[in-house]
Amino acid sequence: MFKKIWCHLYGTGRGVTADNFFTSCEVANFLLTKNMRVVGTVGKNKPEILALFLSGKQRCVHSSIFGFTNDLTLVSHVPARNKTVILNASQHYDDTCMGEEKDHKPEIIMHYNATKCEVDVLDKHVREYTCMRSMTCWPLKLLNLNDDVCANAFVLWMLKYPNCQKKKNNQRHLYLFSLGEELVTPYIRRADSGNNDTLTGP
Repeated sequence: MFKKIWCHLYGTGRGVTADNFFTSCEVANFLLTKNMRVVGTVGKNKPEILALFLSGKQRCVHSSIFGFTNDLTLVSHVPARNKTVILNASQHYDDTCMGEEKDHKPEIIMHYNATKCEVDVLDKHVREYTCMRSMTCWPLKLLNLNDDVCANAFVLWMLKYPNCQKKKNNQRHLYLFSLGEELVTPYIRRADSGNNDTLTGP
């Protein structure tokens, strides 16, 4: 999947910030072959994560453990008691930490926090207006794509029509309401047309 998402950036030398859905050693090594770097959180279920990096119960708050390969850096940081955050990076290759002593963080995490905002904004928009429901049937979970598509469509709409509903605070609500109305209107007309054909037929 990631090969298709980032293929237009191959060879540009750019850095990518990703969440744990996309980040792994496999992804980082692949992007290195395309002259790209990555920084991202890593899921604790990844097979390449050693047990030492997983638990934060016996570790001091704000402590960090680093692991290095030829091209990658793995860091396990304890931001709070009994909590662990793991990041993988091919853009950093040292154990530099920054910030005050009470909030001492690795440079990798500082970089991730500074560049992840777009993902967080999208997640916030999706949570505000979502068509997702609690369910176990996996095909229905594809409805989550509708949330992302509508959020991106709203961004494109505002870029094209920046003055539309400019004075109103609920611009996105109005846009989604209008979008939903336009999507269902053809089906409503088709249904009404079918009913009329039934009533007026021989």
